[in-house]
Amino acid sequence: MLEASHEWSQDVAIAAYLDALTGVLQLARELNDEWHRPTDLDRWSVFDKVAHVSALEDELAGRSVPSPIHDWSSYPHVQTPFQQYTEVGVEARRSMSPADLVAELSALLEERTWQLSYVPDDPDAELRGPAGMVGPVSRVMGTRTLDVWAHEQDIRRATGRPTRMAGPAATASQRCMVEALPLIVARQAEAPAGTTVNWHITAEPDTEPGTPHPDATVTLPLEALQLLFCGQRKSQAVAVDVQGDVYLAERVISVLAVTP
Repeated sequence: MLEASHEWSQDVAIAAYLDALTGVLQLARELNDEWHRPTDLDRWSVFDKVAHVSALEDELAGRSVPSPIHDWSSYPHVQTPFQQYTEVGVEARRSMSPADLVAELSALLEERTWQLSYVPDDPDAELRGPAGMVGPVSRVMGTRTLDVWAHEQDIRRATGRPTRMAGPAATASQRCMVEALPLIVARQAEAPAGTTVNWHITAEPDTEPGTPHPDATVTLPLEALQLLFCGQRKSQAVAVDVQGDVYLAERVISVLAVTP
């Protein structure tokens, strides 16, 4: 579960969310014959990634989720109910042309820009997110920004483009991931009480100095944190440097995957 920031700003959150959506849309408009290239997510192409972003925004705009798939035998990559939920929206769009998909996302960006201007300015006010889940507006918007921004980076890697590690969406996504790290160390990694792990994320914005004498130190680029946090690559496949208690650091890294 991603926790909300205590210094949440409605304007900053909206700007980050829209920057994430705009990033995907602008990237989609640049694509030529790259739509069917595979991504880090099993069985999902570049087209599927854009379709997924569009499907969830369509739902958040107030429209119904497409009819469920009853026979999952042709979808071996789908293992959980949440994966079934996300696959339905993508499958409903696989018959669309790339041009139509871009047009849909473009219209949704305009619609969502208007809708997001009305989100509550109280970070603890409830807001509906994907799959009908309800939570504090700060957490729902932060998690959704991270999700959309991460999909943009997946598409960039799949098409050989540089990833976008700066800007409002990147900054908000880094903050969202960093705020979840203490809980990951304590619960998922089951580190003993009093354990300290310093994280050095080598991308803008700079993080605050860590504990002077930590049990372990993990140094990694923001892109590597995103890949691990979103469960898209194993730690052996990304650039991570650990010092101190190597066993502790590797255990923490192994449980970094938080998003479904």
